[in-house]
Amino acid sequence: RFLSAMPDYNQMFLKENGKVRAARQDFDLTISNYIDTGKAMITMGAWNSYVASKNQEASIRANTAWHTSKLWVRAEAQNGIISSTAMIIVISVAIGFATLAGMTRDILLSLHAMVASLLVVLALLFFMVAVMHWPLGAIEVVALIVFLGYVFTFNLHIAHAYTHAPPASGKKGRRRSSKSGFWDTVPKDYGLQERFRRVDYALTAMGRSLLGSAMTSIGCAVFLLFCTLQFFVKFGIVIVLVSALSFVYSVLFLPVLLILWGPIP
Repeated sequence: RFLSAMPDYNQMFLKENGKVRAARQDFDLTISNYIDTGKAMITMGAWNSYVASKNQEASIRANTAWHTSKLWVRAEAQNGIISSTAMIIVISVAIGFATLAGMTRDILLSLHAMVASLLVVLALLFFMVAVMHWPLGAIEVVALIVFLGYVFTFNLHIAHAYTHAPPASGKKGRRRSSKSGFWDTVPKDYGLQERFRRVDYALTAMGRSLLGSAMTSIGCAVFLLFCTLQFFVKFGIVIVLVSALSFVYSVLFLPVLLILWGPIP
């Protein structure tokens, strides 16, 4: 009789064979649908506790109430992406290490390149969280994961050129060293001289190519910085940062690491 008299409430009841099986009650919350994932998960947890307490107080025929919201769906999806980020990074690093080891055929050299790549990832995370004060949401995580392979590319080229440097007695080696007088400043130690020579060759062979790659990526990403949608703005910033950091670490940090402790194939 109630539903016949108040047809507007029909959508709030689930009926089967003319009998009411369930009822729905809507609640309006004083929070935005666009709050960050952390606050949304806290709010959902509070509602979980509230509904559970009401179910405990209800009769046996009415103690199966549950709650749902589009905000909960979005929050749980983003929380799942964020919580799996560490595992994704580990898997990506493992794949990158396997690729480096296969290309260079040197485990120690691959470890050096992997350390440089991990530092790029950490520097990128520091800039996003500490400098830009971005909440670590789905956009930031996806942007970080997408460019992990790009981070390894720079260090892979330097490591590959390092291990494929021509012999010191070769014609090219003598011409390159005599042109700059560089080897006059290197201590007379075979291991150190050999690592210096290989790093010099790697930077000479790949330095301009890496610079061109970084500048091309940064030049294309600059246009994203002026977009209206924050999604594209953040992606543009991440591309600029990844390109700049990858180049700096591949031509400064990794060469120093190789000069000090690099393997001699």
